[in-house]
Amino acid sequence: MKLNDIDVNREYYVQSGLFHSHQGQYAKFLQSFDDVQIVKRFPISNSVLASVPIHRILSLSQHEQVLEIVPDKSFHVNLPRATKSEQKILKNFSKADTQWNIKYIGIDKVWKKGIEGKGHVFASADTGVEWRHPFLFRNYRGVEDNGVINHNYSTLNYLFCIDWWDAVTEEIGKGPAKCSIKSSEPCDDNGHGTHTTSTVVGINGIGVAPKSKFIACRNMDRGLGKTSFYLSCLNFFLAPTNLNGDNPNPAKRPTVIGNSYGCPKSEGCAPNAFSRAVKALKMAGIFMSVSAGNEGPKCETIQAPPGFEPSVMSVGATSFKSDLIAWFSSRGPVNLLGLHNYTKPDISAPGVNILAAYPPDRFASLSGTSMASPHISGIILLLVEACPFIVWNVDALSEIIKRTAKPLFTTENCGSDTIKSVPNNVFGHGMVDPMKAIEFCQKM
Repeated sequence: MKLNDIDVNREYYVQSGLFHSHQGQYAKFLQSFDDVQIVKRFPISNSVLASVPIHRILSLSQHEQVLEIVPDKSFHVNLPRATKSEQKILKNFSKADTQWNIKYIGIDKVWKKGIEGKGHVFASADTGVEWRHPFLFRNYRGVEDNGVINHNYSTLNYLFCIDWWDAVTEEIGKGPAKCSIKSSEPCDDNGHGTHTTSTVVGINGIGVAPKSKFIACRNMDRGLGKTSFYLSCLNFFLAPTNLNGDNPNPAKRPTVIGNSYGCPKSEGCAPNAFSRAVKALKMAGIFMSVSAGNEGPKCETIQAPPGFEPSVMSVGATSFKSDLIAWFSSRGPVNLLGLHNYTKPDISAPGVNILAAYPPDRFASLSGTSMASPHISGIILLLVEACPFIVWNVDALSEIIKRTAKPLFTTENCGSDTIKSVPNNVFGHGMVDPMKAIEFCQKM
């Protein structure tokens, strides 16, 4: 398999095309109203955050250039979290203490081949990251090999680090705020983002791809999210900017984005904007690994973007040291107003009692599809190191993951599932098998 020139340079075509489209007729149309104030633009989805008087909403919604109008309200995100008593301080922790989930899917065997994700970048769209954690510090892209730290980059050195974006522009959470608004360096006021990121790139046996780097964007404030926060992070990852939002550089985009959150329409999310955003990221060759959700065990419980998007890989969670589905793991099929009916999740990975890093320098065992999805992100990083010719080829990466999975069967009868259905609406294509995936791609 060989990438052609447009594949190699696709990020520039996508970013440039989106930018010029967004600055064109649509923006001029909104600016024609004296009482409409554009607060922030999101070229990735051709949408804007705007202050609009109530009396203007109806007339705007009826205009042919407006697809949807939704309130940018805050809502609670159901995230797994460890209490103080559940957090651990582990001393003398080494790679010899490789975690059960890493061994269960054979990641340790992949490492023995010298494949650890070197040269590739993971992006965390989450509650932030405690970048100083000892199991994450060396893999933050803002830390250079000589130890110099820079979360920003200057116009004098255009290719310098573009590694952090805080999408939280206002306080919406309750209680003491650990992270400042528009923080100039990575922070995590919840712990969820640190945990998921370390399952991808943590060292000493807790992360799937311990030689990969990470960048991050905070899209929640103390467990509360907003559509504008989520879109801001995705927009940043398509073409990372400096801390002022200037000089977007798509060459610094990540290989894979981890998304362990849901944004339901019932909470005011904008499904069409999300759909456009994830399609743009795929066009730029960025892989999206997304948690299926924790609304199980009923069928048809994958009901929110980005998890229900066809262009992302939705990940279900299996139980502790077994191939059984976790009771909480959301099931398919996706059924959107009876118009679209398709199988989800796409794949499964361990998601119960996953030990990983926790702020400020601790560890915690958490359960959720949020804990399963990072395994897929890490495996993508391993795959593109082993088979560099498929980097930026989302369809090829997805097909390899699905085709080489261990089939798992279900009797839950979700959708049109039978006892022989693969994929099905409980496990997708089954349990991910990284070694088989790498061996398959190396024969291509």
